[in-house]
Amino acid sequence: MNISEKSNSTLMLIALSVFWVIMAMGCSGVTPRLDKSTNQRFEAEIGHLIESIVSKKAYAPRMMAPASVIPGSFKSDLPYSRLEELVMERLALRVRETRDLYTLSRQNWFECREGRPMTFYGAAFGDWQILKNLIVYEVTASSEDILNQVKVRITASDANGRTIPGVVGEATFDYAPGTPAYELYQASQISTPFPEGLEERPYESIDRLAYSLTAELVDAYRAGIEAGGHHAADEDIRVLLFVKESSARVDRGFQDLIQNTLQQAMVGNRGVSCVVSQEDFGPVFRQIDFYHKTRRVFDMDESMFKAGTVLLMTEMFRHPDGDKIGVALRALWRVSPLESRDGDFIPTNVAGTYLSGFTSKAYVINQRVQGAHRDHRRPVTVNTPADYAPLQDLDICFYQFTDVYEKRIYPVLIKAPGLSEIRREDALCDDQTACRCYVLRYAGNLDEISGYLRRNLRTSTVLPFRLVPKGYDLLEVHFERGFD
Repeated sequence: MNISEKSNSTLMLIALSVFWVIMAMGCSGVTPRLDKSTNQRFEAEIGHLIESIVSKKAYAPRMMAPASVIPGSFKSDLPYSRLEELVMERLALRVRETRDLYTLSRQNWFECREGRPMTFYGAAFGDWQILKNLIVYEVTASSEDILNQVKVRITASDANGRTIPGVVGEATFDYAPGTPAYELYQASQISTPFPEGLEERPYESIDRLAYSLTAELVDAYRAGIEAGGHHAADEDIRVLLFVKESSARVDRGFQDLIQNTLQQAMVGNRGVSCVVSQEDFGPVFRQIDFYHKTRRVFDMDESMFKAGTVLLMTEMFRHPDGDKIGVALRALWRVSPLESRDGDFIPTNVAGTYLSGFTSKAYVINQRVQGAHRDHRRPVTVNTPADYAPLQDLDICFYQFTDVYEKRIYPVLIKAPGLSEIRREDALCDDQTACRCYVLRYAGNLDEISGYLRRNLRTSTVLPFRLVPKGYDLLEVHFERGFD
């Protein structure tokens, strides 16, 4: 055999050796085919773990309580893996056989992470009573590299964040390549359990963030269940908005942008009006917090609080990683009666009762903020100059508007000279579709507001709408939609 033939034989032996090594280990980037019996043992151990948790009874009030399932990695630096997700899915299916599954709100996730009692704003009184007994199952998967093990642990806590004694279980699996636990732990999750606005899933739009926060506030106000069983003092919601000066290096331009967007989103809710306050609410909030703690000693009287008025304070802050900006809301409003159904006293004075009614926060991607800030024009302050005519109420209804004009209506109206107050009032639509109505507190007449809309509402030289006055206090704006 010559040198050339020896070289070829050597190369073939090397190639065959490499081939069999690859076949034994599994091709790179391809999940190895797992042995059927190994899979069955893994499934049996997961099933046994879940059954051991479900069979452990909490004390009596929780027997019919709803439940939620969350990943333990949410509270730690551990990765949220497919293994954790799989066990959560199996546990949720098993729990659903005997209990209702409750979907945590974004605020619940923040409270859970921070170890604070959960709040259930917007829930009806009966639901709120049940949710106080909520069981939160927490699934955690972690690896022990030295021991070649993966541990899956399930614990439970109540709505106040306290651990429920005795409801705990753990299973240990082999952590070697090719085993089910290893492959699942190394794989990424298929979906995310986190709602928009959390650190793990920040909003990509400032408008979406603002509309979500304001919708939550309006729902909480109308439900009126913070202490249980009381209700808001007025059906119409008058919001007084104050944006707190940020100490976390948040640009003032962004604060103005958030203020304008929140105001627009607030007025987008039926029966809600919103004006911007130049007065800091901080002292009022601190006074009420202090009164909550010392109400047996001190009386409280706050002239800013009128029936049907919501004091809304907003603050912005940066996330430590710099990629996200947070927006936090806190609201106070009057409620009645003086005593809740649970017998708890609500802070009060001779004018009525008060309540720290709502808190919420959410994150938005910083790059989205910067992009919106570049396009942002500082909003015109809504006020009534001294040389304007006396204020009067005018109704304006818009019909058959397009998506483009739907986004322009409120920003144009809010900048009308002489406008003092604006609120949405869709009850004027008489059940017509594609209709939006506003009530303006306006220093002027229909001719003046009509001229303003002709100049500022259109988007081209073609005027796609007709202005139809009805009497002296109603203006209808009909959009031309072509061949509808």
